[in-house]
Amino acid sequence: MLGRRRRRAARRRSGPPDEDQWWDVEDQTFAEGYLIAGRDFPKGWRPMIMLQNVERLDPWEGVNEAAAVSAARLDRRLTALDEGSAFRDREGSLAVLRVEVFAGEDDTEHRARWQSDGADVLAATWRARWRERDVAPGWLEVRRHEHDPIPDPERGGDAVDWYEVEDHTDTSGDGDVAIHHHVTVWVGRALLTLTVRHSLGVDQEPQIAYLAERLVGRTTAGLPRGHETSS
Repeated sequence: MLGRRRRRAARRRSGPPDEDQWWDVEDQTFAEGYLIAGRDFPKGWRPMIMLQNVERLDPWEGVNEAAAVSAARLDRRLTALDEGSAFRDREGSLAVLRVEVFAGEDDTEHRARWQSDGADVLAATWRARWRERDVAPGWLEVRRHEHDPIPDPERGGDAVDWYEVEDHTDTSGDGDVAIHHHVTVWVGRALLTLTVRHSLGVDQEPQIAYLAERLVGRTTAGLPRGHETSS
């Protein structure tokens, strides 16, 4: 189903209607803003609404290999979350953005754990999510994706960690091999995770790099100033 998201300024987020408020209003408004939009994609891409997407407060829920990453993430205290941006092209490639904002700005331990454990975490997560759907996962490999650094304009250094998941789990029977690019963008209190899926042999690398650059720039410009409070 295709659709367009409306910018919101309401006090509640677009999550489960019965959840108690845990989010910061200003941070949540930022997370639900237009960090990527249709103009960022070439002709043939269109926005979509993922009606069956299950939003997880903890993206590594039930994955033992992610214990250290999850602990470092938990220490920063989540203040906003959105998974509402998704785009698909005519050939079936899919781009999905997850935006998280934390009270704690220091991401040193969080990112170090991710860089150390990320490949194992992604492999275990992919297999776990297939099993949740009663599908036996096929051969799967996770590797770092070499890329030109995308600098953080305020802190310097590469703002992006980029992994590539090659997944041979074939649920359609047509022999399709899926490539999932898992791109994490670290900008102060914000962590943006861009996941792009396409078939083996399709080159989406220039588009992914372009989106990552836009995410760094827009987050740097638009992220609300920190306002840590006691939990």
